[in-house]
Amino acid sequence: MLLLEAIEIEKWIGARKLFSGINFKINQGDRIALIGRNGTGKTTLLKILLNQENDYSGRIIDKCRTAYLPQEYNYLQGQTVEEFMTEKTNNYGKFIKLMKKFGFETDFLDRNIADCSGGEQTKLQLVRLLAKEEVDLLILDEPTNHLDLKTRDWLTTFLDQFQGAVITVSHDRHFLDKVVDKIWELDQQEIKTYTGNYSDYKELKELEIQKKYKEYEKYQAEKKRLEKRKRKQQQLTQKTDSKGKRTDSFWRVTKGADSRKGRFAKRVKSLKSQLEKLNEKEKPYEHRRINPDFERQVIHDSIIVEVKRS
Repeated sequence: MLLLEAIEIEKWIGARKLFSGINFKINQGDRIALIGRNGTGKTTLLKILLNQENDYSGRIIDKCRTAYLPQEYNYLQGQTVEEFMTEKTNNYGKFIKLMKKFGFETDFLDRNIADCSGGEQTKLQLVRLLAKEEVDLLILDEPTNHLDLKTRDWLTTFLDQFQGAVITVSHDRHFLDKVVDKIWELDQQEIKTYTGNYSDYKELKELEIQKKYKEYEKYQAEKKRLEKRKRKQQQLTQKTDSKGKRTDSFWRVTKGADSRKGRFAKRVKSLKSQLEKLNEKEKPYEHRRINPDFERQVIHDSIIVEVKRS
């Protein structure tokens, strides 16, 4: 069942185009990861889907009830769990039932929300969202931040059992591998869709880059070949012209020279046409990797730092 459709979405920030030509459909049961470098417009696109951003062109056909789990939560100083949870819902019975389902006892309601762990706050926020109304589309912004492994496993199970659609922005690759079955990559002002989880996306992306490099190298080789031939024919044409300007008997112009000049000129024109008809290929874009090369210096021999590539 179709929940939401985006048609030709375009967004500018001042004179800078953030993205354009954005088209997609969200169906019930979809599990989507929105990925992209910082500054590509992920947050802005989420705001458009949440109807929090209206300064854009295109259409959003929204047929669903959407809930948003933000990266950070706002609560009042000294606010209890019960006060935080019930400020946006009138369905107290549903709220209590969900609290128990999510593993909370009723005495937890008297706790200060600020004293709850990151995982507890994430669970409480989900309870509050789901108690407010039935949800068709759940949008999550970095949901595994501050979560321990047990709570991450709990969140994975919850999302697996959730009947609606899910869109998540996350840098947690292991979480994405377990949860999503579709990747939206927002890059170079457009969205490209890949089927599968994050690991599937990485494999497909690598094959795509390799293919583009081969096409680019083939284009460059053909371009150089044609340009070299064109330069040679131009040199032959110029040589024929210079011979034709001599007035002595040895270099006087002949019909044969005129004929050669005409052939060279035609070849130059033909080669120019072939160059113009070449489908231009841009060099594939790759994100720069930082390879630090620091001069070694002992600062303190009892400090150990371990950096792992994730």
